Amino acid sequence: MADRLETPQQDSNDVTLVVKDGEEFRADRKLLSKASPFFSVLLNSEMRENKEEIIRLEHITSTVMRDVIKFVEVGFVAVPSTNAQDLIKTAELLLLPKLKTIAGRSLMDNLTVSNCISIYYLTKKYRCDRPLVRDVREFILSNFLVVAESKDFLNLESHQVEHWISRSEIAVSSEDDVIKIIINWIEQSRSERQNKLEELFRRFRHVRLAFASRDYLEKDVVINHLVKFNSGCLQLVRDTIKGVYGTTDNDILLHSCRNWQDIHIVVLVGINTLCYDPDKETWYRLNDVQHVFKQYNFLSFRGNLYVIPRFNFLEAERYRRYDTLSDRWASIEFGLDLDRETSHPKLTERLTAVVGTEMYAFEHAWKTSKNDCHVMRYDDECNAWEDVSSSSYDQSHKGWAGVCTVVMDSYLYVIGGLYIGDVDKNGHILRSVNYAVRFNTAIQKWKKIASLLCARHGACGAAARGKIFIAGGIISGAFPYEVPEVVTETCEMYNVWTNEWQFIASLHAPRKNGSMVYLRGCLYVLGGGLSANGEVSWDALVVESYDFERNTWTPKTKIPVLPPSRPNLKWNDIKACTLSVNKEIIDRKKSITRPIADWDNVTV
Repeated sequence: MADRLETPQQDSNDVTLVVKDGEEFRADRKLLSKASPFFSVLLNSEMRENKEEIIRLEHITSTVMRDVIKFVEVGFVAVPSTNAQDLIKTAELLLLPKLKTIAGRSLMDNLTVSNCISIYYLTKKYRCDRPLVRDVREFILSNFLVVAESKDFLNLESHQVEHWISRSEIAVSSEDDVIKIIINWIEQSRSERQNKLEELFRRFRHVRLAFASRDYLEKDVVINHLVKFNSGCLQLVRDTIKGVYGTTDNDILLHSCRNWQDIHIVVLVGINTLCYDPDKETWYRLNDVQHVFKQYNFLSFRGNLYVIPRFNFLEAERYRRYDTLSDRWASIEFGLDLDRETSHPKLTERLTAVVGTEMYAFEHAWKTSKNDCHVMRYDDECNAWEDVSSSSYDQSHKGWAGVCTVVMDSYLYVIGGLYIGDVDKNGHILRSVNYAVRFNTAIQKWKKIASLLCARHGACGAAARGKIFIAGGIISGAFPYEVPEVVTETCEMYNVWTNEWQFIASLHAPRKNGSMVYLRGCLYVLGGGLSANGEVSWDALVVESYDFERNTWTPKTKIPVLPPSRPNLKWNDIKACTLSVNKEIIDRKKSITRPIADWDNVTV
């Protein structure tokens, strides 16, 4: 008996789809043709399927076909993880790219160290969208030590293992780990794989033997039975121990040590620039900036750190740049004029963000009749900014101050903020909003997205695993603060494919104006605003990490600083971002074992 999801009535526009085990479904031929070029060819030609009004798809199960028909009829379907792989294969066959994307995101939601390898090769084989493939690859690289122990990894072919171990981004603590991974993979099928050892050990291409510990090479590798009975490998290891590499300088430069450990979380607190290595749970102190900033943008761009004032009334605060090669801060002329009359002469806020390889500035004036946003792009070679767009993102939205900005792919998301209302006797009335928009840097257009579940400003956020995460913020309080601020610990997650927000686990304590960063497969929240009396909120010093699988936040460490005693420091925030820090600089630094306190010796 034929099955029909939406309307049981059959008419002349219906076509019969025969699937596995002979089950039949009735579907509207016009909807099928519109949704899929595959069906369009069959149903708009002289082919037998068009004449007989029967299409046989006997390799597709009835469960999958129900999801296909639902998608064709309403444009979306909730895909359970159990059906996702079959739906991807079916969507590829039926030329339904959006359905393939939806099914792929369902797989991403259920990604684990045990299934990520198979999912990666599935998404590659069936040409899933690039962001999905990238997110799965990033997950594998971020969890490589554990992934390499999984059954799927141990069943890979040698060229696939070669692909992974040759990457500089794999998360390993040292090159010793890579050697152990190779030996473990060979041991799973020694008779078939032992001849691959020398190929995988190839100098400065896959295993960077020069960066393995000499102690490990001498005590473990040279006596390993696989190495001992492979003369080529044994000679490579012995030459490495002696410091004889027999390769060109170019090879060494191209295949130097893994860059995984170069990326750190960098925190600006007072004049102190601190560096945090999550794997070692160790803090280091970089060179001080010698100036305490009030409200500012803090970001990394092309290997350097930048501090950029956020408001035009802070034009006295010069732009600062930290050079990772010299471990020095310097004042710079950045090509921006926060007080230019040709732009927004009123109170102007400027947000800066790095999208892909470009830095953008998004400038907005408070209390204007139109909600224009001036967008500029930075040319670092000329140290100049070029206008990209000047357009109204939404006439109904007057919130901009205190927004959360998040970058994902070619989009910049602007989330939440303050509503700037009419002036009364007490000044501007501000309230939090749940508004959210995104700017497409490729086509230079704004688009409204689903509203937050909780109106907030001063939240922090980041993109991870193809979704947007935000945390904390101020949910109530009026300027000039006759009504006390109420800060929240709640967090939300945005699914870009379904255009929906949902609550996730809350932080352990409320936090405002903090930072969220995604590093080495983990999501961290840290930093934030000081309390109204100018003291550090100890909650702002706690670093929390998010467990995607368990949906929990866990306190990891504390930023090692002491609170300021001077009341004129009360509006300073603690900000963080990720940065590739020169290993030589880290090696010269001593880890911080106790809090530091230079707050009182600063320029304000």
